[in-house]
Amino acid sequence: MNMTGLFIGHGHRALVSCSRRFSVGSARLVFHASIEDSHTSVQPRIVSRLLLQKCQHGIEGPIVPGSAEWNPVKNQYFGDINDYRKYGLLRLLTNGGRIKTAVCWMLTPDDGRSDGGRIKYLSEPGKWRDFDDALFDHLEEIVLHRGLRNVSEIENSDILPSCSFFSELVPDEREARAGYREGAIDSARGCALVFFDPDNGIEVRSKPVGRKDSSKYLYWHEIELFWKAGHSLLIYQHFPRVVRDPFIEAKARELADRTGAPLVISFRTSHVVFFLVPQPERRDYFCGRSEEVAGDWGDEFRVAYQCR
Repeated sequence: MNMTGLFIGHGHRALVSCSRRFSVGSARLVFHASIEDSHTSVQPRIVSRLLLQKCQHGIEGPIVPGSAEWNPVKNQYFGDINDYRKYGLLRLLTNGGRIKTAVCWMLTPDDGRSDGGRIKYLSEPGKWRDFDDALFDHLEEIVLHRGLRNVSEIENSDILPSCSFFSELVPDEREARAGYREGAIDSARGCALVFFDPDNGIEVRSKPVGRKDSSKYLYWHEIELFWKAGHSLLIYQHFPRVVRDPFIEAKARELADRTGAPLVISFRTSHVVFFLVPQPERRDYFCGRSEEVAGDWGDEFRVAYQCR
């Protein structure tokens, strides 16, 4: 199986196309797909993802900007209040790009749901802008003024300097997930911090690797693998329907036990929690940055420390 591609740019328009050859038994199939972009740029990561999905399903013809195919991942949440806090947290922990960081978006296909609100805060700058004015202004421009909701708007900005981004779709299939994991490991080489942003958070018993929707979870063996590779870890966790404080304490304790980390720091918001697992040599640095988070964001983040 191979793919060839062509990029043609002219002014503010670009045409990207590919042909992908598949061998199915003794038959060889060739599909052609293209994207015509009327925006200012076409990003290779987004293009390859779109074309791959289109060719894999044997769909020929152009992808039209603004159509469902143009946003094949769950971008409806981009720029919401959780994102504002998330990017603000990353900006403080990386200290303006002083810590090289790998962002693993853990993107999943669009499920067709129409939710994705929680952007009212962008219409209330008096209440929200002072937490991180540069970030607020960027999201306000992208989401409110330009009507765009795509993680590429963060990747192609200077909002997260010294960050690399792994933007592949997470598969459900076990073997494909192993390949995805290897790609994520390669993308994180040389990075002090790796941020995982799964749909739901750390694995649950009802969704073992390989089962439908297992792509929405980060698995313990993956956490342990990245920890042993020398990375500090930041992990997004959605709240299940349980009492939250005991849940946070138990999850932080399990993270410490499974990795051997002497410290786990949690950042609780009204909707989600982030777990930071610093490598021992980075403990003092991340403790200092965590104090900055508490100082700059106040009650928007409840910071707690779990020591072994």
